[in-house]
Amino acid sequence: EVRRDRIAMSYANAFVQPVRATSQQSLITASAAALAQYIPQLNRLYDLHADRALLSTLPIDIADTRACASLGELIAWLPLEQQEGK
Repeated sequence: EVRRDRIAMSYANAFVQPVRATSQQSLITASAAALAQYIPQLNRLYDLHADRALLSTLPIDIADTRACASLGELIAWLPLEQQEGK
């Protein structure tokens, strides 16, 4: 996630209510679903904007987030100043 306004953001509160595995959903899938619901909700609430991409072993859909197929694609997505560590 890259924010032009450089606001630090934590999505840890997506897990304030613990997620649990079920016979239909693994813990990883349940965690991804909780995160996918929380991220857009928090950004809408505070009217925050970010460029966001992810790399995951699961099919996960987060609003306004680019899903990358490889680590190389994710690195290429980063703005140049992020790649150079500035």
